[in-house]
Amino acid sequence: ANKDVTKTIAKGKGSCDSGDKFYPVFCLGGEVGYKTCVPPKGGCEDGEECPKVGLITCDKDAGCPAFFQDGASKKDDMTSGAVCFFLALVILIGCLIGLVTLLQKMLMGVSTRIIYKATNVNGYLAMLIG
Repeated sequence: ANKDVTKTIAKGKGSCDSGDKFYPVFCLGGEVGYKTCVPPKGGCEDGEECPKVGLITCDKDAGCPAFFQDGASKKDDMTSGAVCFFLALVILIGCLIGLVTLLQKMLMGVSTRIIYKATNVNGYLAMLIG
């Protein structure tokens, strides 16, 4: 994520609606990469062509994410974020269902009786522990 977007909005120098400072995304030479798409820390010198990135930006170590594209608008970035969020929810729900199924199958049979004996305590003591 591009931390400059939140900093600029917090300082009152921009808004989420305008986005003119961050959109459209511009990479130097049309080549997508960290060095060509992310502006330098100190900013660009006068007259020098300067890249622009929106909400989704490239990372120095990992490079550019899968949904990053040169010339992207704010709508494109928001669509990419929504797709990533949906995929993350699907993967999370799938993992949770698998975990519950695995635990349920592991605890069937002999281990169920052992757990029942280990947790068979007085009701008042169980409430106190809980």
